[in-house]
Amino acid sequence: MNTMRILLVGLLLVATSLSFAQVKQSEEQFEQAKKCYLNALDSENQGVRDSAILQVVKVKVKYPDENYQTIIRKLQKLSKRDDVFYIRTHAYLACEFFKHPELAQMINPADYQVPAFFFDQLYQKITESPLAMN
Repeated sequence: MNTMRILLVGLLLVATSLSFAQVKQSEEQFEQAKKCYLNALDSENQGVRDSAILQVVKVKVKYPDENYQTIIRKLQKLSKRDDVFYIRTHAYLACEFFKHPELAQMINPADYQVPAFFFDQLYQKITESPLAMN
């Protein structure tokens, strides 16, 4: 009986350790992914920046509970200072998407591959909804 308990406790410790290691690895992978997105948002190529804006919105929908403050700050900076008008507009709309999680119920970014199509639809949803009043 004691041997069985010791074995059970040992298995629980191993399982807990493995679970903790996976969570830690997931967090590290997510942080690395955020760094990659931030690099893409800093790209000299406007197509890369535009695509990265859509991708971070897709990630937000898939992982809504993560911390996106550095990405939001970068999007805010792009929305005010980027040289390309449509990048500023898309960055602003992405900030609104981050600010209003209920937008994910109105439009799913995973359905879009072309940033212009998604952000056009997002703009329409925002202007049609009560969010436009806030």
